[in-house]
Amino acid sequence: MNGKNLKSPPPITSPATLQTTISAPQPQANRRVAFIEDDHHATKVAAKEIENLCLAIGKAKDQSAWCGVLASWENKRHEMRLSPSPCSHSKEVKVVSLAELISNQNWKTKLRSKLGLKLASAVMQLHQTPWLRDDWGKEDVLFLQEEDGNILFDKPFVKLGSSHAVRPNRTGHTTINMNVPCLFSLGVVLIELHYKKAIIELQKEDPEFTTKDNEDPELAALRKTISMMRLIDRMDAGDNFQRALKQCIKGPDASVTDLGKEELRDMVEEKIIVPLENEVLWLHASKKIEECL
Repeated sequence: MNGKNLKSPPPITSPATLQTTISAPQPQANRRVAFIEDDHHATKVAAKEIENLCLAIGKAKDQSAWCGVLASWENKRHEMRLSPSPCSHSKEVKVVSLAELISNQNWKTKLRSKLGLKLASAVMQLHQTPWLRDDWGKEDVLFLQEEDGNILFDKPFVKLGSSHAVRPNRTGHTTINMNVPCLFSLGVVLIELHYKKAIIELQKEDPEFTTKDNEDPELAALRKTISMMRLIDRMDAGDNFQRALKQCIKGPDASVTDLGKEELRDMVEEKIIVPLENEVLWLHASKKIEECL
């Protein structure tokens, strides 16, 4: 899939988006950075390798010019330039989490679909890094809120270290077959986002879901997983969205567990990323994902 964004190395935050340009709070006001990895259409850029990212961003003046090239631990080279529009127009901004907003926002279908695609893409970029642990949740997804109360939902990000903070016990994250834990966490968050409730609350409301004291952990995990699959089946949502969520919960292929392997990454793109992208395109009656995000 073209135009994949990469995690941002600055010490404050890392963006959680997929698109050609991604946003993250920067030390310098009104700055955005674009990271682009295009596997199919190589861009010829005469730029030197960046040694100090913050310094390179600070010195960049022309938004149309490339700042340089970042080398990753995967031995890939990622071209970087400034994005044409600022992250925020407010001088004073605060950060709010998805956990704070999930039950009291008017989460329209289009907004949910776009956020779901960005979160799925972020998992692919940030898994197995300090930016995002496997059992991440809605507490780790952050947004900027401007002075007038406007929340920048199109620019989600994660903060370095936020996923390592002490958080409530997530009983919904235990499964019988957590072959790809970070994808399972994605499925939980997207279910919560759809219903505007925590997964524990949803399971309590499910008449078919029961728990027993001192129950075998594997059996309890199986009950919870089946409950989540029922929640997905009951959704008033598009087929693409439901299929993608089921793949998150049960895993694309139990025989392949390492998301760092190309085989599994290809399956995730085919069975999760592409369906989520198609859902966005369908809801926006568009043929180009760039026009929707």
